[in-house]
Amino acid sequence: MSFNSPQQIAEIAVEAGVKKSKLSLPSLLILGFLAGAFIAFGFLLDIRIIGTAPKEWGSFTSFLGAAVFPVGLILTVLAAESCLRGT
Repeated sequence: MSFNSPQQIAEIAVEAGVKKSKLSLPSLLILGFLAGAFIAFGFLLDIRIIGTAPKEWGSFTSFLGAAVFPVGLILTVLAAESCLRGT
C-alpha cells in the first residue's frame, strides 16, 4: 500500500478545489442539498439508536449513536467524489 507525502496530499487537495470551483451553479446547489440531506440522515440514525436502545445499556447507547453519526459525513464525501468524477 502506498502512502502520499504531505506535499502530494496538498497537491491533491488543491486539484480537488480547482475541480469544485469549475462546477456549474446547479451542480453546486445539488451537491449542497445532498450534503445537508446526508448529514441529516446520519443524525437521524444517531437519534434512532439512542432512542430505541434499552436503558440498561447506559452510556453505551451514546457510544453507538456517536459511532453511526459519521455515516452521514462519509456519504457526503463519497457523493461529492462521484459527482466530481462524473460517475
